[in-house]
Amino acid sequence: MTEHVHHLEIRTLVTTASECGESRVCPSVHEVVGDTEDLWVVSKRTTPAEAAAFEHLLDEGEVLGWMPAGLLPAECDAVARTRGVTGPGVHPDRVYVISSEVTGEVELIAFAELFDPVTEQLGTVKAQILEGVAA
Repeated sequence: MTEHVHHLEIRTLVTTASECGESRVCPSVHEVVGDTEDLWVVSKRTTPAEAAAFEHLLDEGEVLGWMPAGLLPAECDAVARTRGVTGPGVHPDRVYVISSEVTGEVELIAFAELFDPVTEQLGTVKAQILEGVAA
């Protein structure tokens, strides 16, 4: 599926749309055509307890989210950095992912129909980090 919104051509690589009940508003990975460096990740927002357990892993400008198992390759760095973290509120059935927070208005508008800003967040990861994510 390709979307043309606000001068960004967005192509969905993988999504959980068939599982979440709301087509297009669910964990997913996208590419912006012409941007070979980054992939765009829609992840679920974490609880404060989850965020606290992973806080020591986050660099400035990064956010923690979660996705269902199987959506991202287990060996990718965005997921591997979170492996082995335990603590109150950490759910073993969730795959935690670290991405760079997207705050740009153009990008947020372009992706507006692909995520729910209340329950989800938009981030980017370097494309080579998610090597193995395919359409």
